[in-house]
Amino acid sequence: MRLAAIGSLLAIGYGAKVNLSIHLSRSNNVKCIGEEFSRGQLLVVDAKILSSEEDTSSLIDLVVRPGVEYDMLGSGMPLNLYEVGVDGVLVAEHDRKTVKAAATVAEDGPHWICIGLSRNAMRVPSDVLLDLRYGGDAADFTQLANKDHLDATQVELHRIQVILKEYHKTLFYMRERDERMRQTTESTSARLVMFSLLNAGIVIAAAGLQILYYRRFR
Repeated sequence: MRLAAIGSLLAIGYGAKVNLSIHLSRSNNVKCIGEEFSRGQLLVVDAKILSSEEDTSSLIDLVVRPGVEYDMLGSGMPLNLYEVGVDGVLVAEHDRKTVKAAATVAEDGPHWICIGLSRNAMRVPSDVLLDLRYGGDAADFTQLANKDHLDATQVELHRIQVILKEYHKTLFYMRERDERMRQTTESTSARLVMFSLLNAGIVIAAAGLQILYYRRFR
């Protein structure tokens, strides 16, 4: 019981599950969610249309990529043009009723999980169930237990070990970000000081020139 409690506490923030029901319509046919991932994290994405194949002719595209938010107002590149490995794209599945994909995050920072109605099928309004797991929650400990004949305690210990590794990576990532922010702040402060000194010098020089100019007409 105590071991399970420790594992639950460690899981907060270092592994996560996201379950969403997303409604896609003809006018709003692409929706995205953003998540912060760390380099080396395992990412598992499952998505499916919430209806049987006979009930809908819709197909979905799903893309996971780093960078800026997807522009859903018209200027964003269609999801069916994304390919895995191009511009850091981790997952690119097209024209599917169900999607099951896994990838390892290649860089730190925000990533966008975008899902939309495929352009290669009728865009019938549909509800899509999205299941996103990453970090410690993405690992398949059941398969590990069956393979290595581990009991529940050993599986939980292995899960805690994975979460601790995620915690360690997150600490280093936060330290790097803090150092970058500190350097940026110091650089900005130095530039502001130089700008203030330059501004003061210009004001003093202008005042001196005005005094000399008025003295010429006395």
